[in-house]
Amino acid sequence: MGYYQFRSIAMDKTGNVENKTTVDLELGKPIPCYFTYSYPVNKQPILFTDVSAISTYTKWIINGVTVAEQTFPNGLHPPFNLTYTFNISNIYNITLWVYNETFDVSNTYTVNLPVKRNLTLDLSPNHIGINYIAYHLNTTINASTLMDILDLHKGEWIHKFNETTYKWMSLWKYNDTVKLGDNFKIYPWDVVVAVVSNNRTVTIDITEKVNTTQTKTLQRGYHYFSWSNSTPILSCEVTKIGLQEGDWVFKYDLQNETWLSYNVGLSGDIFEIKSYDCIVVNLADERNITIGE
Repeated sequence: MGYYQFRSIAMDKTGNVENKTTVDLELGKPIPCYFTYSYPVNKQPILFTDVSAISTYTKWIINGVTVAEQTFPNGLHPPFNLTYTFNISNIYNITLWVYNETFDVSNTYTVNLPVKRNLTLDLSPNHIGINYIAYHLNTTINASTLMDILDLHKGEWIHKFNETTYKWMSLWKYNDTVKLGDNFKIYPWDVVVAVVSNNRTVTIDITEKVNTTQTKTLQRGYHYFSWSNSTPILSCEVTKIGLQEGDWVFKYDLQNETWLSYNVGLSGDIFEIKSYDCIVVNLADERNITIGE
């Protein structure tokens, strides 16, 4: 195998040099491939910066799916960066793939990227702090642990509806060391309610890949769901997850301190259901429900 210096020059019509790139390349060895990235948090654009060189064909691949690609016939080009937003906090497989046609060599650089979750606990204009929260981690925890994760303050509450007894379970933070009430279990994608006294945003780290698919067989009556899909839908489209005509779907609007409601196949409020939104359904009969991807 030979060792070569690859020099790429671009000129304008008058012969003036506009750009030049020099890269040392040993034939049979991969071409340079690397990227950096900005702070990874959900629902905010993340910039992936291409630090590769002399590629004539470049692809960005996320979880095995090509999300951006570009050809560069002479191998000379500015960084082929990617800006991408993840709606769901998870661990994503990010790959930069580069290829040089002249030397017929390719290379990849891959990162398993933990994307944190920014969770906002909010107040209404009238200082009502009822927040419906989707618990997104892959481990089962108790209410006391989630209270610590959410950084709940003295005098604040966390609740969960028991769909078997049709009663609410509640835990109250009496002070920094004492919590009073039900230390109930919280399972992946459960809906909990945090009642807070002031606004804050909590950043939650992720160390384990999350299963975003929920499959449930539910009986007639009321049930709480969290939306684990990165793609939103409208309330009039919930037949896609298994609801049928005659069922109801509800969503709490904190800023207006009211419940939105839609009677499937009939009428009501048309509202959007986005990643991590919490909804309540009232099923007219047994349903098989699938949410996620």
